[in-house]
Amino acid sequence: MRGVRFNDRGVRKTNIEKRRKELHLSQSELCAKVGICRTSYHLYVFKGKPIPSDKLIRLAQALDCSTDYLLGIAKYTHITVADNMGVPVAVISNSKIVEHSNYKVLLA
Repeated sequence: MRGVRFNDRGVRKTNIEKRRKELHLSQSELCAKVGICRTSYHLYVFKGKPIPSDKLIRLAQALDCSTDYLLGIAKYTHITVADNMGVPVAVISNSKIVEHSNYKVLLA
């Protein structure tokens, strides 16, 4: 399986480590949730080894954020969807709706 290589190893390290610390997870706890050993985690996060796609998805799920955030594509861990008046109607995390109001939200 091919892995995802980051253009900027610093972005990967910063985003993964920042989110892990925000959730008060140790590296060992995160590795257990993702199903990888600490050596692999160290290689992926600190040494720039490409992360297999399935592991990247599991990392995003364990860290409750999008893969885009981990890759440095998105600046935020969650996306807030607002109606045409600017009123928040949903919060999306990791491609699922985690909070919503009485509005219907169509995700394309």
